[in-house]
Amino acid sequence: MDRTGQVRARLGEDKDGSIGLYIQDAQGKRRLAFAVARDKTAHLLLCDSQGKPRSDLSVAPTGAARLELRGNDLAPRRSSG
Repeated sequence: MDRTGQVRARLGEDKDGSIGLYIQDAQGKRRLAFAVARDKTAHLLLCDSQGKPRSDLSVAPTGAARLELRGNDLAPRRSSG
């Protein structure tokens, strides 16, 4: 909780079953997430002002890393890994 009493971070389980730390802006929109999915893939998500994911850096349990960037339509634009 910040000084104004707003919840700005949440630690817990998301709708898709991933467990993580979710950082929110003053409007309650998700801006940053550090999460581990059910398949044990670790994710760092950066979101836009609407709370939509724009980039996703993930590392699978095998050690394979992947970076995905999304455009305005939220479709993947670039992916490496």
